[in-house]
Amino acid sequence: MALMIDMIVAVLTDSLSTLPKGFSTLAWLDDFLYLPEVLYALFFFWLICSGPGKFSVDYWLAGKLLR
Repeated sequence: MALMIDMIVAVLTDSLSTLPKGFSTLAWLDDFLYLPEVLYALFFFWLICSGPGKFSVDYWLAGKLLR
């Protein structure tokens, strides 16, 4: 979780200013998703959701849904 927060802060403080201005929304989103910090944050989010056994979100949801 801490690494995902770190990548979000990196995106918000540094990387957004490096994106070119005046692009269409789709071109801006394409450049935004290509930033390594954004890819790391998405990867960390995926790890949180599918993580290790009892500590993962899917284990918690399965327990709630099967009751």
